[in-house]
Amino acid sequence: RFIFKFMFLDKRKGMNSVKAVNPVIKKETTYISIWTMALSLIMQGVIFFMGKWDSGVLLGNLLGGAAAVLNFGLMCKGILAAVEKDEQDAKTMIRMSRTLRMFMLLAVAAIGAVLSFFNTWTVLISLFFPRIAIFFWPLFNKSEQNVESEDKHE
Repeated sequence: RFIFKFMFLDKRKGMNSVKAVNPVIKKETTYISIWTMALSLIMQGVIFFMGKWDSGVLLGNLLGGAAAVLNFGLMCKGILAAVEKDEQDAKTMIRMSRTLRMFMLLAVAAIGAVLSFFNTWTVLISLFFPRIAIFFWPLFNKSEQNVESEDKHE
């Protein structure tokens, strides 16, 4: 909930005002969050059964997973804001968003590598979980694909 509130804070109306969350962004960010949690549990289990688990593994996984989901949500928010702009401003806005988000992920990776209480590998691996979720998106999104293909045939 904190991430959703952070991502959709209406800065013009003050810190206590939250914009209505776009249902598509909420659905897709929830999808990414669920996959990130599931893959995190799998990674935790594998490391546990290898006998290498410690608190750093959990903390690294939490740091990387939270950053990955936040990155995806900020990407969605940036795209939604860019749609309202003209083409040149939209391109600039998306490029700036991508650059800032990559710096954020680089900072998270650096923090995970520098601070000894994070497991560097779990931080880095967790950052890729949304990519895995996006790869499997077509398998779980068949109902929307069927509607789109029916619209094309009409």
